[in-house]
Amino acid sequence: MRKGRLLIWVIFILICVAESSPAGLTIEHKGTPNATLLYNGKPMLKVGPLPEVAVFAVGLGSTSFDVEQWLDWMTRNDMGYGRVYPESSYDPWQALDSDKRLFPFDVIRWEKGHPVVDLTRFNRAYWDNFAEVLRQCARRGIVLHIQLYQRVFFQLNSKTDSWKQNYFHPDNNVNGYPVVRLPNGRKTNNGYWMWNAMVTHPDWRKVHKAWVEHILDAIGTNGNALIDLMNEANFKNNFMTKEWIEYTLDIIEQWEERTGNDILVGMDFDHWYKSKDPGIEYVLAHPRMELIICEGSEGHVNRDLTAGSRKPISEDLAILYRQRYRKPIVSANSPSYWPDERLEDGTRPELSNNRVRQYQWESLMLKVQGVGVYAKTYPMDFSAPALKRYARETRRLMDFFANLVNYESLEISPEIIADAPVKYRRALRSPKEVVIYLHTDGFVKTVEAGKQLKLRNLPMKSGPVSIGLVHPHTGKSSGSRAVIRNGRLSIELPEFYEDVAIHIVFVKAD
Repeated sequence: MRKGRLLIWVIFILICVAESSPAGLTIEHKGTPNATLLYNGKPMLKVGPLPEVAVFAVGLGSTSFDVEQWLDWMTRNDMGYGRVYPESSYDPWQALDSDKRLFPFDVIRWEKGHPVVDLTRFNRAYWDNFAEVLRQCARRGIVLHIQLYQRVFFQLNSKTDSWKQNYFHPDNNVNGYPVVRLPNGRKTNNGYWMWNAMVTHPDWRKVHKAWVEHILDAIGTNGNALIDLMNEANFKNNFMTKEWIEYTLDIIEQWEERTGNDILVGMDFDHWYKSKDPGIEYVLAHPRMELIICEGSEGHVNRDLTAGSRKPISEDLAILYRQRYRKPIVSANSPSYWPDERLEDGTRPELSNNRVRQYQWESLMLKVQGVGVYAKTYPMDFSAPALKRYARETRRLMDFFANLVNYESLEISPEIIADAPVKYRRALRSPKEVVIYLHTDGFVKTVEAGKQLKLRNLPMKSGPVSIGLVHPHTGKSSGSRAVIRNGRLSIELPEFYEDVAIHIVFVKAD
């Protein structure tokens, strides 16, 4: 009887613990400068490349792109994040003749080799597959950064004619909905008039609402997705409107109220910032958006991490915006194409992976907690040198993260580094531990042994600490002991190539 009662109590306690543990994505220290994302109750750091369109554009088991094989490779290498979006354009990035090719709307006919769809008839096979991909990701602990729309699909200029392949373009659907003029006499050859139409015209308004609801229904109770309203939008150049944002947030909130689910929402601030669009304040401070979403290199003051020909930023936005808006941060992509092993101009092939490695480590240090590594090609040969190296270096990062005592309590504190032999210096601290990441100014550089790292104002009381040191490039690690005195600590560094990470933990006296 006693054993039986004991077993009942154990089961009861386990059920209570399970029910009290938050599922999915939640925020710890909400409304503070240290707001931190949790996934299933644990502090989150997730990185990885996911096929932006292909992951939904072909059915599971497709010979053109095997989604499950890719997800399994991610899982084996501790990757768990990806920026994705449903395709509102049938081209580019996934061939129309792909095996098990799927389209978000029912195809009524084909004209000149492309589909013509009915915007009122959503293709059940596409959205069932969308939901199944989410379930498969949830099973593997992979979080999806879902953008409702890829703004580039509505663009028409010398670089891209994606708008001509967009399902919403009048030539690609049978619905005959009108082109809605922009307010205040503004004109555009792009499809950017759609944002206004989706709010002001009843037919376009219904299509937009149904589109968003199909995405939300696919997410359902999985708990492994966050919503990014749109990729690279702004008021100045892309004709985004506050009315569109508010209407879209209304759709999401109504769905949450109806289903009892909760989804974290934000909006990529990249083009707001770069165009000096005053709307950036409206987006980042919006009370109904719980996330700050950066893109590329906006989270890091590091000219070596600037994407392509973009100008280096001059403000440490990850620190500045976190303090100002008190929200957790994720990133839609990384500053370097992957895994092409080259920079965008085709030079310095060894630097592409180096840049991605550094970006991921700096993201750890700045609490940019989701990193969608940027890629347009997705080779399935996992033995390729570029993929093997990226996987290896990502596992080192995640092993280091797993050994942290309490990531949600760590605060961004670069000021504790009094001196270091490199330009780029990152620090996190709490009363229990300190984390340091150092990187040279540039790449393919070695720091000679014997240089000093000097720390000050440490939150730990005077006494012994353990020091774990990891070389992110090689994986070599070492450990030592030292003593903090009056909040200060000096560490003699070994020789290191490009970067080094250090974990300092207070040791209790025996």
